[in-house]
Amino acid sequence: MGPEIWDDVQGQLPSYRHQSVDLGFRGVPITPVVQMPVVITHSLGLMWALHNIPRPWASLVAINGFTRFTTTLGFPGVAQDVLARMTSRLSENPHDMVGAFLQRCGIESPLLSGLDVAMLLNGLESLSEWDTRPQFKLLDCPILAISGASDPIVSVRHSCACFPASMHIIVEGGGHLLPLTHASLIASHVAETCTKLWKI
Repeated sequence: MGPEIWDDVQGQLPSYRHQSVDLGFRGVPITPVVQMPVVITHSLGLMWALHNIPRPWASLVAINGFTRFTTTLGFPGVAQDVLARMTSRLSENPHDMVGAFLQRCGIESPLLSGLDVAMLLNGLESLSEWDTRPQFKLLDCPILAISGASDPIVSVRHSCACFPASMHIIVEGGGHLLPLTHASLIASHVAETCTKLWKI
């Protein structure tokens, strides 16, 4: 996915100034330079932000996110061999692999033109190797995590291992693409987050 995943959410927040990150899976990578941002992430975007967006942050809204993707002792993530198979399939037939993954996420007719295989492989490597739990614990800002109860990529058990219940909302019936399927809900939580900041 690229910045277009946020179009519906942004369309419901016309008075808010925003900048979008592009990880370069289809286009030129873009990393905005911002100070004290309200950071809104999706999926891998949370770990990417913890690696790449300087602190302090004003607030964080993490959607379908995780602080570590792969399983380890006492942590219920995704098995490493799943990523190994995806890496192999991506190298051999990127369109088939990406198409199958996006369909699993809920996109019936995924856009498969212009894929940057090198950047996609880099993304899989990040999923495999990164563990941002220490950086996440050091965040000194309001945090809201929103997960889907029916997410086929990040299970509820996985999400709950990443986020304390006090900052975690689980959307019944929600999958892995909440910014697309529940844009009004996400926009409402973003607006509420920003309103609370303005009142401080």
